[in-house]
Amino acid sequence: MPAQRTNLSGAIDEWLEIIKEKFSGDSYGVKKLVLDEFLRSYGKKAKPKYVEDIQRVDAPRFANS
Repeated sequence: MPAQRTNLSGAIDEWLEIIKEKFSGDSYGVKKLVLDEFLRSYGKKAKPKYVEDIQRVDAPRFANS
């Protein structure tokens, strides 16, 4: 039986809902902006559909861009 995969879009939406409930609107806006920029950083490379598609090297690549 293949391992279950976590839909990235759904995971982001759930996480942002938690942020919206617990933090200020500014904090929510900043976190959403960073997530959007992270996904845009893939450029023409296929964007991840699942959380498990994100590689450890993706975060440092984004941070150093």
